[in-house]
Amino acid sequence: MLGDITRLRAIAPSATIALDWNGTTVNDADRSRAALNATLHAYKLAPLDAAAFSARFQLPLSALLGGLGVNPADIAGAIDHLNGQMAAGAVHLGTGAEELLRARWALGAPTGVISAAPVSVVQRDADALGIGGHLRFVIGDAHPKSAPLRDLAVTHERPVVYVGDTEYDVTEALAAGAIPVGFAGGYRPPEALLAAGALAVITDLALLLG
Repeated sequence: MLGDITRLRAIAPSATIALDWNGTTVNDADRSRAALNATLHAYKLAPLDAAAFSARFQLPLSALLGGLGVNPADIAGAIDHLNGQMAAGAVHLGTGAEELLRARWALGAPTGVISAAPVSVVQRDADALGIGGHLRFVIGDAHPKSAPLRDLAVTHERPVVYVGDTEYDVTEALAAGAIPVGFAGGYRPPEALLAAGALAVITDLALLLG
């Protein structure tokens, strides 16, 4: 854990908590790299090893794929291909995710997902993992993520905490006036998340219970 953990513990229990999906609520960096490499192969581009994936991963997906050499005219199709490959891979819950979601559901505390992935992908994964019934909202295809984060602040009339594993998640939270929290163990290293402006970087989502 890095950053201002004391402040995070104080804020989180009374906040609306929105979670990124891939690399945060679910531990799927291996699935994502396999999906990305299958897409790169389809467009005759070189695959990434684990170190290169961590170093080069970025959101939105259009920036990631463009940066890896996919032609601009092919970006939309490549994103569809990648999402299709993601749907076929195995997925596991991130550390503390089930504990956090079940506990906050029981407390009536608003907790859900804002993801760049399609709602259908998130909901299918969530149902398969047994947590679909503990998400009060699922917002997919979020481009940019700052827009639904602003809406949450208005709808719920309480602070919004956004937890994600990439610099994009952090900067979108800051743009929306939300409190950015980094999740280590996802697609990007914790130091990068702190440098982007995360209040804290955690390794266990249950810490958000305070």
